[in-house]
Amino acid sequence: MYLLSAAEALAAAGAAGAVGASGASGASRSTGGWDDPRAGRPWELAAAAVLRSLPAPVPAPAEAPAAELPSAPRAAPWRAARLALAEALLTGPTMRLRGISAERILEGLVSRHLSPLVAARLAGAGRAAGR
Repeated sequence: MYLLSAAEALAAAGAAGAVGASGASGASRSTGGWDDPRAGRPWELAAAAVLRSLPAPVPAPAEAPAAELPSAPRAAPWRAARLALAEALLTGPTMRLRGISAERILEGLVSRHLSPLVAARLAGAGRAAGR
């Protein structure tokens, strides 16, 4: 459910910026440019939204206080997954030209890149509750 919400948020991010950029040229206000299979702007805006969601880089161990170091390994897989998702979003127009709807591409990319981490987090929460 959270993954579908994330895909919807990316669709909204891509649509919002595309309407602002191309609203005067007659683009559909309801879809914000997702209707055009060749349009790269919505995909770029969605990728930028993913990059904005990244936490600040973790400082090097020599610079970081000891209390911050344990959280760094937990954040690393999420950071890597989001970077991979942002990169994959930039290939969206290529998949869109195959006739796949933008909504399904977004859902698939979010699921591919984030679902393993969500499953791991839920499994870890179940183990912690069972102790």
